[in-house]
Amino acid sequence: MFVTEITGMMSVMRSIHNMNQLKNNTILLFWSHLKLLLEYLLKSVDKHIGSKG
Repeated sequence: MFVTEITGMMSVMRSIHNMNQLKNNTILLFWSHLKLLLEYLLKSVDKHIGSKG
């Protein structure tokens, strides 16, 4: 009884950990894409201003 409870808790903890890992990866991926997008926008704005000036 006690052993099965421990293994059950372990599997629950593992699944929670996996979910957290997935969430962290998604956030990192989102941030890297956002950073790339911002850099691209800044470059295009610089080009636009440069061509005007």
